[in-house]
Amino acid sequence: QFLQVRKRREDVAKHRRRMMELRQRLLEEQARTEQRLHTAHEALASLHTRRNHLDRWLQCARRTHPANDLLHIWHHEQFGTISGFKLGRSTKTVQVDREEMNAALGQAALALHLAQDLMDYTPAKYIVRPLGSQSRLIRVGDSRTELCLFLDDRFTLSLFGRSNFTKALVAFLGCLKEAVDFVENQDPTLQAPYVIQEDKIGEFSVAASNDEEWTRAMKCMLTNIKWILTWVAKYTSL
Repeated sequence: QFLQVRKRREDVAKHRRRMMELRQRLLEEQARTEQRLHTAHEALASLHTRRNHLDRWLQCARRTHPANDLLHIWHHEQFGTISGFKLGRSTKTVQVDREEMNAALGQAALALHLAQDLMDYTPAKYIVRPLGSQSRLIRVGDSRTELCLFLDDRFTLSLFGRSNFTKALVAFLGCLKEAVDFVENQDPTLQAPYVIQEDKIGEFSVAASNDEEWTRAMKCMLTNIKWILTWVAKYTSL
């Protein structure tokens, strides 16, 4: 009987040791599980942070439009500028040569052409053909009729009102009015900075022989183009 009691005590002791070992293994496994869970939570938090960052980047990218960077419209004193080129006639303090004016007009043509494509409407009278410093306007339905949106060596101020260049400016202003009308029809709450009527934008004529008036007309024209590009950047995508 003594031996039986002793054996039972030994069995109990063995069972207790096994239970202790099992408990220790369970505690160790629990610790490892908690560590893995903690690591997973950290990874999940990192993913959430990265996702939020990417969401903000995506929203920023959606608000960014290459036209605003490539065709930056601003001003320099009384001159409107586009891509750094001044558009207007020289003053006593600021010189604007023919090459710079043609470059600015080429950039303006590119801006309006890009806007027309992105807004996806068909021009009624003329199609803008941006060709750098020698951009042109082609009559719709008659590709042989074109107007040169640039100054050449034959141009003189005495011919300004009846030159091909002036006709091109008036036609270009008409194309700009079509784009303005399109935007205002899309959202009647919007209104362009300057009203366009025939050869006038705001109070100034693009056919004016007066240097100051013509320069102001060009500045108003660029302002309306900038307004259109802002709308295009917000509501369209490349």
